[in-house]
Amino acid sequence: MDAADILVLAGRRDAVAFADGLGASTLRLSAALPAPRREVAGPFDSALGRGWRGVICAAHPFDPAPAARVAALWPDLPCALHPAPAWGAEVPGSAAWAHAPDVAAAVRAMPPGLRLFAATGRESEAALAGYDGTVFLRQNSLHNAPPSAPNVRYHFTLAADYDEGSEAALFQARGIGALILRNTGGRRGLGKVL
Repeated sequence: MDAADILVLAGRRDAVAFADGLGASTLRLSAALPAPRREVAGPFDSALGRGWRGVICAAHPFDPAPAARVAALWPDLPCALHPAPAWGAEVPGSAAWAHAPDVAAAVRAMPPGLRLFAATGRESEAALAGYDGTVFLRQNSLHNAPPSAPNVRYHFTLAADYDEGSEAALFQARGIGALILRNTGGRRGLGKVL
């Protein structure tokens, strides 16, 4: 298949670079991303229906909607996922990380009574509610919804980047004993694990 016949759904900076390197057309899922070399104008549904022979979904790791929309609109169109590069062994302290298949398993592995900080999205709140201790769940946008469990507290952070100093200060001020995060890679969220 020729790269010109492929559409990359880019929701991350590394996805734009990937599409440019491949020579594929790119539909940016966020205007904040750099402009790709071969940009396709939206809206999403009409851009998707332009006769592509394949789609590569490189959306933000927390956003399953683009791949689901491709499957709903064009069920016979091949759609591959391009995952974000994970934080690897080059990150200091990564040897001490404990990996879990999902948030519920991570919660079960935690010793009781710690103050946890979770950056796992609101959809993980039910699993976090099962923890025997206080959980601070990061929220990147303001809302008025109350937490669904008495042990969960929302922590609102509206900054786009989380640097090492601000994250360390936050965790110290809250008395955080452990973190639960998705290993989604990328420089923007790396401050929380350094």
